[in-house]
Amino acid sequence: MRSSCIDEQYCRIIGETATFLARVEELDLSRSLYDSYTEAIRAITSSQEQRMETARKDKVKEEKRARREGTDQHQVVTLGVEKDVDVMLWAQLPDALHAFFSFLPAS
Repeated sequence: MRSSCIDEQYCRIIGETATFLARVEELDLSRSLYDSYTEAIRAITSSQEQRMETARKDKVKEEKRARREGTDQHQVVTLGVEKDVDVMLWAQLPDALHAFFSFLPAS
């Protein structure tokens, strides 16, 4: 999973490609590249937030169950891999590219 995250160098190349496409008047293609990248970031962020919220609810549910049963032993296991996934982020496109596309109508 870590290998599928876009690093700074690859993000820079995507940003430069979108900028180049816009300069040679291929705005539709440039916009498509930009939109695809930003949507992927939104999807990953949303997925992470949902997973963390589900884990939080499961923890609360397990704590309630343990109290109801009168035990102090509640077994909520958080794997180290989960923590790694929680902090994975794709690199962000340059602010200039966000500003450029904010002035253009959405495709």
